[in-house]
Amino acid sequence: MGTVKTLISDNGGTAVNRSMYFGVVIFFGLASLTCVAHADGMGQGSLQGYYLRLTAGALGIMDADSTIPGDGDRSVTEYDIGYRVGGAIGYHLNDNFGVEVEGAHASADPNHLTLYGDPNSDNFQMLNNKIWSTSASGEARADTLMFNFIYRHPWAGLTPYIGIGGGMAWMKSKTSFNYPPALPAKVPVTFEDTDETWSAQGFIGVDKALTSNLSVGVRYRAQGIGDFDLLNNLIKIDKTLWHSGELTLEWAF
Repeated sequence: MGTVKTLISDNGGTAVNRSMYFGVVIFFGLASLTCVAHADGMGQGSLQGYYLRLTAGALGIMDADSTIPGDGDRSVTEYDIGYRVGGAIGYHLNDNFGVEVEGAHASADPNHLTLYGDPNSDNFQMLNNKIWSTSASGEARADTLMFNFIYRHPWAGLTPYIGIGGGMAWMKSKTSFNYPPALPAKVPVTFEDTDETWSAQGFIGVDKALTSNLSVGVRYRAQGIGDFDLLNNLIKIDKTLWHSGELTLEWAF
């Protein structure tokens, strides 16, 4: 059988407007970072100054729900453990507060897909409304640009911290599976598309200084990815939570 592959990009006016909006947010975030770095009266803490931070670690994506608007059917996608890498440039305002702009790339592969029917639709089948379930492959990818606020508290040679941030995520979703899975003659199907949406995150970690300029650390991050559309609004991916445990390397200058 031939491969059925659908590749449609949803690049309508809504996406353009969102891109412009988040572009303005990031612009003012960078401008704010520069302004506060040169503002008077912030105090001269030992941690004050610019820094570069690199992060890398393992990623887990919570099961993602997707729906077909107007149809009622719902699918649930499960994912393998993936990875997340990123970097940030920031400014420590004093010993306790900091701001940064962060970019990151996160990716994980789907491994299983289950379709559930709408009890009110013709597709509904009796066993717990599950229509079919099958193995899957592909990629879920998020490239994010975030503006973060950080509070840290040096203590006993360590620097524990917490942070929150918001920004934009450029998404790619690719899912391949055989349809219908219950029949011997199956058709390979691939759904693939890109979109953009909002993102918000919280993280907690601890750093250990190796020198006056270099430190290493560990971090846990929970990042929410907003809902987005695929295939010209044919499929809606609901909001998902992306977890990661990361190692960090920071250079202050």
